[in-house]
Amino acid sequence: MPVNRTLITAWISPGRETGWLCPKCSAGQLNHIKGKFQSADDGVPVREIEIPALYFTAMMRCSNDECRLATCVSGTGFSDVVPDESSGHRIETLFQPKHVKPSPALISIPKECPGNARAELERAFTSAWGDPGAAGQHIRIAAEFMLDALSVQKHTPSGGFLTLEARINLLTGEHAASRESMLAVKCLGNAGSHTSGISQADVFDALDILEEVLDDFFVGYRKALRVKTAEIIAAKGPVRK
Repeated sequence: MPVNRTLITAWISPGRETGWLCPKCSAGQLNHIKGKFQSADDGVPVREIEIPALYFTAMMRCSNDECRLATCVSGTGFSDVVPDESSGHRIETLFQPKHVKPSPALISIPKECPGNARAELERAFTSAWGDPGAAGQHIRIAAEFMLDALSVQKHTPSGGFLTLEARINLLTGEHAASRESMLAVKCLGNAGSHTSGISQADVFDALDILEEVLDDFFVGYRKALRVKTAEIIAAKGPVRK
């Protein structure tokens, strides 16, 4: 599943459910816990025409009674005057999450993915809400661990470490087709360490690309589907084996 950008970047409020799936069971949704949504302004005096900055914290819980995972959310917000049919206008307050822990899964991680790569991707999910640079670095580390799982060479003949790009270029055989995707992930991950940084949209792109690579490295479903597609076209109909 590609990153649901609309869902993840949407503003939230205490009376509006998020639609976020639980990161633990993937069956329930994370709903606001009544009375656990707190907000305050930043205390900085502002002119009448300016909108004061708000900060919030909230607790959410999985709706699945067999799970009930609790999640902590924090971020920023603002209040604004909007049209209202009954009163002419009303004040609406909206909030933008900047930190969600544990975070909903932003992409699918196959069960075959090594545990250390999974842990880095889950850290990337948490950071992606408000710290894209950190998310990019976690994604880059996950890419290194994924190559380790394939036993891709990591040392030079003299005992030094190969760069991530050099290791990616060693991908051959059935995984050679993922070289360009991994290089793109590497480039975005590296940008997270630089002053120019990367945006949240860049992180989402990296995760979308990496999801394809995860399938190629550890599942092979899409590859098998391409083979089946070619067989059907060649047979001009059903393939009998």
